[in-house]
Amino acid sequence: MPNLDLLVFREGELAANLQRELRELMRNVWGEPGSDGVDWADPQWRILVRRNGELVSHVGLLEREVQVGDLRVSVGGVCGVVTRPDRRGCGYAGRALRRAEDFMRGDVGLDFGMLTCKHEMKSFYTRCGWRASKHQAICQLPSGPGVIDGHVTMVLECSDVRWPPGSIDLLGTPW
Repeated sequence: MPNLDLLVFREGELAANLQRELRELMRNVWGEPGSDGVDWADPQWRILVRRNGELVSHVGLLEREVQVGDLRVSVGGVCGVVTRPDRRGCGYAGRALRRAEDFMRGDVGLDFGMLTCKHEMKSFYTRCGWRASKHQAICQLPSGPGVIDGHVTMVLECSDVRWPPGSIDLLGTPW
């Protein structure tokens, strides 16, 4: 039975060796930072999944205020969800997302989680309890306000409060 650890770190508190492992994981999966031309927001917290001491998955989390219809809503922005390709399908990202939900609900006290993902990842997040919004999130891109092509906005209700209707504006850069 593998030893599995789910660790939560505030950004800036990650030890140098874990920072290196995380950079290597992200570079191996996504390529060089900034190669997609989008200025992504940095997370405030990081959830790491380590299996037998090896980093296998990561979820970033930040707190942001967004505009939904006529309301300003605080959300836990989930970002940087990544799993080693040879460890996919083992449930590591799902466990990290559940830990992120618990953290948003209990430690930060947020009513909602929110993320954007490629359309092909929608079914994964749906299985994890997220639901697709009818609206794509507007965000600040290098070319000005817009949406990220090929992405869907997903929402998670972390309390009894229901997600409000209306268009979504991230009021800043995407995460």
